[in-house]
Amino acid sequence: MVIVDNDEIIEVVDTGLGGNRNYFSYDIISMTQGDFIAAYCSAHTGNGYLELVSISEYNGVKYRIPDAVDGNYEEMRLTAIEYGLVPEYDSEWFNKEDVKASAVYLGGKLQADYVDYDQDGNTDIVLTGIQRIYEERNKNERVLRQEFHIRSVFLYDSNIDDFVFGEEFSEKTPVKVSSAE
Repeated sequence: MVIVDNDEIIEVVDTGLGGNRNYFSYDIISMTQGDFIAAYCSAHTGNGYLELVSISEYNGVKYRIPDAVDGNYEEMRLTAIEYGLVPEYDSEWFNKEDVKASAVYLGGKLQADYVDYDQDGNTDIVLTGIQRIYEERNKNERVLRQEFHIRSVFLYDSNIDDFVFGEEFSEKTPVKVSSAE
């Protein structure tokens, strides 16, 4: 909830409605597209977005950047398969303990930087941080198996007035995981 007086934001209140309480944090930012409340919001599952709400137009979220929040230990077999912790097809998997995994961001979210990444005169958004892959074992034991440096670049496209994922500029780089963790 945004409290405004004489067109100035006095306070932003986390209402905790709709699950947005998890990882909620906000900043007031200025970009070439205008002034915004940049809020990290997540559902009750711990996954969510970076949402930009215009300060001058009070009609909801103007821009939504996906995959900015992930603090949910989902414990899924599909995640274990995706990161190579278990083969996709294993004829004996039903006789073994099922291997599951979770992919989460260190601190629950990626850090946003607002820069003109492609030098076109418009502000772009660069999300950076660490993603960790945990194998889930019996008795809720989590073992860190993989770690990645993440850089997700979202370029502003003035033709559609939105941010577009720049795959060619984005990276997911593996980091060596110490066996002591």
